[in-house]
Amino acid sequence: MDGGAQRSWPRSPSAPSSFGDFLNCVASAQNPVVLQIPELAPQEAFIAGERMNRLRRACGCELGACCALVGFVAALGWLTATHGLLSRAMLFRLPIALAAAILLAGIGKVVGIGLARRQLRIEIDSLLRVVDSRSGKE
Repeated sequence: MDGGAQRSWPRSPSAPSSFGDFLNCVASAQNPVVLQIPELAPQEAFIAGERMNRLRRACGCELGACCALVGFVAALGWLTATHGLLSRAMLFRLPIALAAAILLAGIGKVVGIGLARRQLRIEIDSLLRVVDSRSGKE
């Protein structure tokens, strides 16, 4: 498919009119994606739609939680190595570990959402390649 060409989709009252509209609809809609593509078997379309829905719902919480844990443990390790285990200086600096956890949780959440959006675009591109190959287009 040409880089500048627009893909036409079958029109229905709620169907997007171009591939760009489809991407915007998939990325921002709250309703689940239900694919009905003649070139795909119903089971294939259902599985692809479910993968898209899972990626659309990704909020980055899992990666955010992992990053928060790593940040908190790393900060505690640094504080312990610097000020000694359970010393007064270390205890007064515990908010540094909390701040590191919050900061890394936010970074992890943003990265998690970005990775899910990237995977969604890869999924859509892969689906388009399959549909184009089955319909005889290149």
